[in-house]
Amino acid sequence: MDVQMQDERGSKRRREDQDEPQRHDILWFPDGNVVLATDKYLFKVYKGLLSMHSSVFKGMFELPNVGGAIGGQNTGGVVQEEYEGVPLITLVGDKGEDVAHLLRALYERRYYKCYDSNTPLDVVVAILVLSVKYDFEDLMRDVVRQISGQFPMSLQSMDLVVGKDENIFGVDQLVCGLRLLEAAFQSGVEALLPILFFFCSNALIEDIFQLSDTMSPGCLHTLIKGRDRLIFKVNELVSDLPELLKFDMEESECLRQRRCPSEARYKCLSGLSKPFFFCVEGEDVVKDHLIHACANCRSSVVKSIEERREEIWAKIPSYFGYPGWEEMQAKLDEIENS
Repeated sequence: MDVQMQDERGSKRRREDQDEPQRHDILWFPDGNVVLATDKYLFKVYKGLLSMHSSVFKGMFELPNVGGAIGGQNTGGVVQEEYEGVPLITLVGDKGEDVAHLLRALYERRYYKCYDSNTPLDVVVAILVLSVKYDFEDLMRDVVRQISGQFPMSLQSMDLVVGKDENIFGVDQLVCGLRLLEAAFQSGVEALLPILFFFCSNALIEDIFQLSDTMSPGCLHTLIKGRDRLIFKVNELVSDLPELLKFDMEESECLRQRRCPSEARYKCLSGLSKPFFFCVEGEDVVKDHLIHACANCRSSVVKSIEERREEIWAKIPSYFGYPGWEEMQAKLDEIENS
């Protein structure tokens, strides 16, 4: 009986030890002078380097007693917590893996490659969220520049991104877009939000709901509301195509003795009923749906459709409650040039 009770107590202690955060294999420096605690890891690092790059940590370390928790209720200056003789800071709400990505980007020059499109999405998201939260200005600038490079604010550039249908940061485009949207929304990085809302709106509603289970209600509401407005405009563009066809050919140098305006027509426009802005690219619409038109008239129609797409594009930020692209680009430039 005593042996059984001792075994049970030993097992309980082992389970408790496993639940406690463990020293990180890489980010534990014996001569470090502060320990950062998360749900999974302990990091023994240097106050000076953190202070140099983060105004949040700099301000905290200047308090008379450093300890307690930050990220939630800050008890710094009230209770001095220590771990093996150095101050212990608990990073409330931050996952150990995310903090590891942030700190390795800070300590290891080659860990975070901000110009590499193959950087793992987990690294990008962690650095975005935590660099904003703790005001690591340089890292924040790098990651915002990296994300904006994958999600450009011009229609022509975005058409190319979607047309390639390649993974972004190592994962499916929609998965990547939704995670980055959630992170940018949570962090309040407004310069990235309109393009990410737009990008994620070009998906089936069931896919959005399936992949957005952790998204905040406010973010999801904005996404769905803006998506509905965009779908209305796309459907409007498609429904106007037959009526505007002759007008679209007016200035064309027809190769069929001006017969195209009277003989050309669209076929199977029901195939454009998908709620995707990218399904109404001028070249694709003309190639797949316009018949009995010469090359010159077809080119003229492509040009007219693209002009209407540009008109919709200019208004897209407003569908999600934001100023226009020029204002968003100015905000982005301000971050990147800070």
